[in-house]
Amino acid sequence: MTDKELRDDLKNGRVSRQYILIGDEPLLIDNAIAAIKDALKIDNPFDYESVSLPDASVEEILPKLFVSSFLSARRLFVFRNLEELGDREIKEWQEAFNRQPYPNCAVLTYLSDKKDQWRKYDAEKIAGLFRSAQCVTFALDKTRVREWIVRRDKRSGLGLSLEMIDYLEEEFESDITGLKNELEKIENYLAERKSLSREEMRTLTSGLWDFDKYKFVNTFFFGGKDALRQFEESRPYIGNYAEPVSTLGRRLVKNAARFRDGAGISDMLDALLTMDRKVKTSSLFMDLYFGIFLTKKWGVFKKGAAYGK
Repeated sequence: MTDKELRDDLKNGRVSRQYILIGDEPLLIDNAIAAIKDALKIDNPFDYESVSLPDASVEEILPKLFVSSFLSARRLFVFRNLEELGDREIKEWQEAFNRQPYPNCAVLTYLSDKKDQWRKYDAEKIAGLFRSAQCVTFALDKTRVREWIVRRDKRSGLGLSLEMIDYLEEEFESDITGLKNELEKIENYLAERKSLSREEMRTLTSGLWDFDKYKFVNTFFFGGKDALRQFEESRPYIGNYAEPVSTLGRRLVKNAARFRDGAGISDMLDALLTMDRKVKTSSLFMDLYFGIFLTKKWGVFKKGAAYGK
């Protein structure tokens, strides 16, 4: 089933008991979940629950699928991150979902990887395991990316030039989720400034996109004193601190593999693990942690993995 077929069903009042949503664009999956939620007329927190499968257990969740809804047609349960489970865990959830019918609606999500062809094959295999689910696959229509940018531009009053629209279309034609995040960054920036020149707009989008591609991380690992400043400037546009923690970790592993002299690697990994735990518990001290982390570790990495000979 395609995204369009799903929406046609929902418009006609046909809501299945179970869906599995498979695609490589989180935004398209989230939009489909919102459409299912609207079709069930869910407007209260009791009738909607979203959980990450790696953090949930069958014994804890399955009984909830039989609890009657409060005000909606049915309760809606969203089970995310199926792609993060191993074969044994997937089999456990598969048996639970295929075992018997329940009155509510369950949605499973499987986020495939744009670059990993094996993950795409896995997604097809997963769809066959959950035989009682309606499988919905999402494919990005590149021909509509420009239309989406223009519509968002008019709705938000950004005033994007044709040149900027061309740039965004070319840069994000295969990443609608990244495009949404980029436009939100621009909106946030414009909320603080009343006007922005064409060149400033290009610098803004280019600069923030470079940040996503390890700009401040590279500055940090090569001992650049601008690392903390770059982090501070980018902070308003970071959706989740897990992103820079993950980026730092990946760059650390890459540097460790390239150079023999690994001084400071163990110390750095310990600090990153500490931050990672704080991120997952939504610590209010993450700004402080990053500031201390970036300031303290400059010297270590100028003499360590990044500069080792």
